[in-house]
Amino acid sequence: MRRLAIVSLAALASSGCVSAMARPAEATPYADFLIGSYAERSRDPVSASSRFTAALRLSPRDPLLLEGAADAALTTGDVASAARFGRRAQAAGVQSASGQLATAALALRDGKPGDALTRLRTFDGAPVEQLSAAMINVWALAASNRSEEALEALRIDGAAPRSPWVALQHYERALVLDFAGKPQEALEAYGRGAATGGLRIAQIVLLHGELLERSGRPAEARALYQSLLEGVDNPGVLAARARLDRGEPAPRSLTATLGASVSLFALAVLVGQDPLSQEDLPPLALAMALEPGFEGARLAFSDSMRGLGRGDAARAALAVIPRESPYYEAAQSQIAFSLRRDGRDAAGLAVLQALVDETGGRSARRALADLLRSMERYDEAAPLYAALVAEIDGPSAKDWRLFFAYGATLERLGRWPEAEAALKRALAVSPDQPEVLNYLGYQWVDSGTNVAEGLAVLQRAVAQRPEEGYIIDSLGWAYFKLGQYPMAVETLERAVELSPGDVTLNDHLGDAYWRVGRRIEARFQWRRVLTLEPTTDERAAAERKIAHGLPASPGR
Repeated sequence: MRRLAIVSLAALASSGCVSAMARPAEATPYADFLIGSYAERSRDPVSASSRFTAALRLSPRDPLLLEGAADAALTTGDVASAARFGRRAQAAGVQSASGQLATAALALRDGKPGDALTRLRTFDGAPVEQLSAAMINVWALAASNRSEEALEALRIDGAAPRSPWVALQHYERALVLDFAGKPQEALEAYGRGAATGGLRIAQIVLLHGELLERSGRPAEARALYQSLLEGVDNPGVLAARARLDRGEPAPRSLTATLGASVSLFALAVLVGQDPLSQEDLPPLALAMALEPGFEGARLAFSDSMRGLGRGDAARAALAVIPRESPYYEAAQSQIAFSLRRDGRDAAGLAVLQALVDETGGRSARRALADLLRSMERYDEAAPLYAALVAEIDGPSAKDWRLFFAYGATLERLGRWPEAEAALKRALAVSPDQPEVLNYLGYQWVDSGTNVAEGLAVLQRAVAQRPEEGYIIDSLGWAYFKLGQYPMAVETLERAVELSPGDVTLNDHLGDAYWRVGRRIEARFQWRRVLTLEPTTDERAAAERKIAHGLPASPGR
């Protein structure tokens, strides 16, 4: 019977319904442990935390449950619970890395750096945990007036390679030097970080700029802010530039807790580059606990939780960002898109409409336009985009996204000449954006109006993104339109290999197979279209082709 119970649990877990499973009345700690462990491996930390906590109610001293509960709590952003479970695990004879990190971070936050150092003295954990502990340790030393020891821990020997990891180490040295009252050395370290390249963190730019301002170098500070804003409209940096332009002095915002928080945030940015990983969540949780007002960490944590399908946790992280924050509009926008992802379109739209009514801000209006476009309400999105485009005074590279969104919206409304102009403006400010190249090239090819130039544009897009199935499909379709059917088959097979579940890609491959005489394979692809949730029109077209094939090709 025990084997049967385990198999049943595994079957329930493998169904993908971990979050929705009701806890049976006869549940045991072992059952909750199994489901919690599966949830953890399935990148569902919220369910994992719930299961481990439930198991502990029945077996409160089990060290494995306590360790799992600490890990899950930290990953979900509940640092206080992670610390509590960690202390209980230690009492049961187990050292929980998550519990130690949480306890040390809270000690540093509460002005007890000595306690943080003690907690981390015998620390052991996985690589990201080790790096997190090292960062908290550095800032606990700095907060204990032991900055030289902190800097020794950050020493870079010899000629370090160009890498974002080395840049992070230079930037953390700069922060510690600034905190220790050594502004010139701090500025030199910032310079070395920038020269190393590969890491652009808005909060580091802000702290660097504030130090430049306090050092009597406002023009350099403004240039630093502007260089980041050329790539992205970061609200905090926009606010800093506006403050500087008003002639207001720079604040001295750097504290030990902010330094640790920014360092952990930068670590999360680097480890979070793997979309299948959730290793960014614990350092982000620690960053939020150390500095609750550091909105960048909250936005990143929310974005990761939204990616894991945990909209409730994503929204909770953002709900505390106050109206007076420069990041308020960004937070409300993320909340709206989280609601949209959860199928609550009306609620998401209401959030953004209220935000636009409240602030009238450019960011809020852009988010509303993007949400309407995602809901295929193009006629409502278009005038919002038009107004945003009209407000641009001297477009820069970052504006390609707005021109692209506007062009795509106009194309959906059948206003192709205006759409084409907007897409060309996107390429004018940022010539090598593969999304724009693909969209414009595909429209030219599919309409048959500019096939040769479309082919050249699509070849550029594929060179930028050689592993994107939808872009390779566009190139294959260009070959098809040009009558180069063998080349179309080869290219479209590669596209379907990369994106096997796409209706359009499978349909195109079926068409190409038909033109080269591979009729059985063509009908197989069209039948596959019917299994991939096609639209009504796509289903009708596929059924027609299955029954009758394609008409004779032009020229025959």
